[in-house]
Amino acid sequence: MTTTVNRVDSTLRIPRRWIRRAGLVLAFVVVDVFAFYAFEPVFRWNFGWDSLPPLADFQWTITHQDSPSVRAADAALDAAAAAQNALGLTGLSLAVAVNGDVILAAARGFADVDQRRVLEPTMPMRAGSVSKVITATVVARLVSLDRIRIDAPVTDFESLAGFSSEITLRSLLSHTSGIRHYQQCACFPIWEYYANERFDSVAESVEPFRNDALLFEPGDGFHYSTFGYNLVGAAVADVQNSSFSQALSELTLNPLGMRNTELEMSERPQPVSFYDSEGGNYKPAFAVNVSNKWPGGGILTTPMDLVRLAGGLLDPAFIRRHVQTEFTTVQVLSDGTSNPQRYALGLRVDGTDSPTVGALHHGGTAVGGAAYLFIDPHTGITVAVMTNTGLDSSDRLGELARRIAAAYTIDSTPDNKRDTHHG
Repeated sequence: MTTTVNRVDSTLRIPRRWIRRAGLVLAFVVVDVFAFYAFEPVFRWNFGWDSLPPLADFQWTITHQDSPSVRAADAALDAAAAAQNALGLTGLSLAVAVNGDVILAAARGFADVDQRRVLEPTMPMRAGSVSKVITATVVARLVSLDRIRIDAPVTDFESLAGFSSEITLRSLLSHTSGIRHYQQCACFPIWEYYANERFDSVAESVEPFRNDALLFEPGDGFHYSTFGYNLVGAAVADVQNSSFSQALSELTLNPLGMRNTELEMSERPQPVSFYDSEGGNYKPAFAVNVSNKWPGGGILTTPMDLVRLAGGLLDPAFIRRHVQTEFTTVQVLSDGTSNPQRYALGLRVDGTDSPTVGALHHGGTAVGGAAYLFIDPHTGITVAVMTNTGLDSSDRLGELARRIAAAYTIDSTPDNKRDTHHG
């Protein structure tokens, strides 16, 4: 009987050094892919730049021009065009109102550079942290209606169970709650500011930091926190027994005629594209999902709607006088000192000593956008400026807004209305 021995053909064996090399290659690929998605905004910043078409010859598109002063309007538009050209902003939109009545609304530049689509004053852009003013006004309206207490602990609201009972709406609105701001995360990319995770509700968006330790005891310190406003939005939704979006519409947007304001939904097409700009070049901004910060940094709006919002905030028929005072007074810390940013409830206040002296304002930056709202409660003049280009700071827009307000404050000489386009 013959026995057959099965042997493995030595030619089929893979050398161990090949296996080690393949393992190293695979490891490098995994690390590279991980690094790309973890730091994607950094990698993408270096690619996709193109020359920005000249802005100097752009005309203003004006939908409102009811100013009694042509000279003030001229000064406002000339200053805005100069600022846009100097900063290389793909698009710029502005509005001026007196006591909520829009007297100037204009836009200049591109809504979409590649398609050469012109920006119009009714096209919404990213409000960034100016979203906080909108959310604070919703709360002020609820306080005026006796529907909510500003010093209510957040534990009064069902969706905020588990947070410290020392946290109040007042501390959240004034950034004195101890709730943290954006930080790095175990996500792709690794910065919460550039998040792409989708949240279906504001209540859901508080979960990533629900169990995080407070930075200090509520009232003892000041730490600017967009996430603190997520708790405010969740409380508003609880009180209205609705989504935050619906509450926003019912309490503020519809009553004030803010027809072009909404929460940004990444899956919903928008008429405006968002950009980065540098050295005369532009590129599409990094794609983000802002559902992790709707109440404090995720609202789309227009300058026209923002000055209408300011008009509502100053209108005692919409926000009671004592509530206006509450929301426009610099908040003090538990040691009796004013907070370092002279922050009231959703707004900053100009001045040095008195908590209620000076103009009200708030700026905001976003991925591919920036905004600034300036309110002079003494004259009723309000100015809002927005762009669809990302900026490191909203300060330059703030300077422009103040310059425009000054033009209307100083020059009240009646004159003929201007043409509908301005160079």
